Amino acid sequence: MRPLEPTAEDAGHPNTWTTSPATRLTISFPDGTLWRRTPLGHEIVRRAKQAGIGYAHAVRAVEGIGPDGRLHSTRLLSLTDAVPIVVTVVDSPAGIERFLDDLAEITGRVTVVMDEVRLVAFPAAADAPDRRPRSALSAPRGDHD
Repeated sequence: MRPLEPTAEDAGHPNTWTTSPATRLTISFPDGTLWRRTPLGHEIVRRAKQAGIGYAHAVRAVEGIGPDGRLHSTRLLSLTDAVPIVVTVVDSPAGIERFLDDLAEITGRVTVVMDEVRLVAFPAAADAPDRRPRSALSAPRGDHD
């Protein structure tokens, strides 16, 4: 397994990668949750884009335990389809701190987990147009001003 940070032996190697500190928010709520008649997952991702957040996506889970304590599943014999929606948002610690106020306005009773992570940047990806990690993730791109 490769160490978290490149070693001195990796210096100058064309495949050397780097990491930077980041914060990840994981937000979970039942499918069908709305904010002003808009699906909550869509609203969170839209606001993340407006805020210049580096990365955000929403996915529909296959199975999970909801706030009611019941198992929700997509299995055919399941009596409910209110499986969890999981939104993941990643940015610099400062960017996430700023985004939390926006998130608090729209979420209400949802599960939010915040953890410190390392963002990995590979040289080939760093040189590709529009796929390069930003050195300061929370710095807005031109279309977010």
